Amino acid sequence: MALILVSIAVGIFSTLRETKRAQARFNDVREVSNSVLFEIHDAIQVLPGSTPARELLLSRALRFLDKLAAEAGNDIALQKQLAAGYVRLGDVQGSTGNSNLGMTSAAQISYDKALALRKSIAAAVPDDVGVQRDLASDYDLVGSSLEEQGRGKEGQTHLNAAFQLRLDLVDRYPEDLAQSYFSQGLTQVSGANFEGARNEFKRAKSLWDRTAATDPRGFRRATSIVHKRIGGILVRLDRLDEAQPEYETALAIDWNRLAEAPADTEIKLDMSYALSDLALIWLRRDQFAKALDYTQQMRAIREEVVNADPRKERTRSAMAGAYTRVGNIFYGGPGPGPRWPNRRKLRNYSASWEHLLGLGATGQSPRQPHQSYRTPQPGSGGRPRRKGNAEQLATCRAALTRLP
Repeated sequence: MALILVSIAVGIFSTLRETKRAQARFNDVREVSNSVLFEIHDAIQVLPGSTPARELLLSRALRFLDKLAAEAGNDIALQKQLAAGYVRLGDVQGSTGNSNLGMTSAAQISYDKALALRKSIAAAVPDDVGVQRDLASDYDLVGSSLEEQGRGKEGQTHLNAAFQLRLDLVDRYPEDLAQSYFSQGLTQVSGANFEGARNEFKRAKSLWDRTAATDPRGFRRATSIVHKRIGGILVRLDRLDEAQPEYETALAIDWNRLAEAPADTEIKLDMSYALSDLALIWLRRDQFAKALDYTQQMRAIREEVVNADPRKERTRSAMAGAYTRVGNIFYGGPGPGPRWPNRRKLRNYSASWEHLLGLGATGQSPRQPHQSYRTPQPGSGGRPRRKGNAEQLATCRAALTRLP
């Protein structure tokens, strides 16, 4: 009997030891995955030429996440961490308006995985407010991503789910509902309901302004983007005098952000969109000198950013828009006699366009300036169908051939 008891005790001890070892290995893998996604990637993404390293890191992180997900079971803490990891992965793979690798389909898969985990967590702890906020955020991400791909009906179902969850929590978290209003504004833009879109953006701005009273720095990018969005709608409606101060306000916000982080290329790109649309406003007024001044400021910023890392999807698309904008000004600008200098400059920009597309096109369409942001989540915004790269290059070439 004593031998049996000793044998059982040894067996239990060995099992517990192996369980502890397995849990330790599991925690190590979890820590490595978290470090790769949230620390190393964020540290290198603003560095020049970091795209290949980011791609390698993300492929490794995806393997870690999928392995952890297969073994997570009912561990809610781990499920939360996995969901957050998949969201970060999707953002870097293909989140419009942020530094991404142009991997839209892969991003959609990552967002779907995150949403599935959030649903499971919410079913397990339905009274947890933080879980409900996270679930709403993932519904919004998936809905916005689907609409970006032209799957509007599916997208709207997810956006409506996010809106209802956030409406119940608006008194405590108005910034969350602001995000839903912003997403609904993008939907209205897709349907060419510009006044409806403007109203949704104004609702979002009102809630972000309310939040800024207690957190003045946390939502500056969101506030800047929504000013640009409202300005973009007003430009579409040819209400240029109302649009101009919206962009000037956004530009002032971005200058303040850049003063605090002068090497941040994402802030520089944010600034360039306001400069680009201010150039458009002055071009519409036939003030070519002012239009060209704003355009050259925008072009200089984007060239600096794209030269630092020419493989970034967002920067290549932004640079393509810069060449098109400058080409349009040279094509339409005034000047005595034959416009051969303008023809030469436009030819240079057309050649630059072709070089840009040869840097590693991903099949993604370039973003028009005031269509550039899918969602302005703090720390991290529409969805109308856009001309592809080849179409925009053809437009630039056509302008060249029409010059005298």
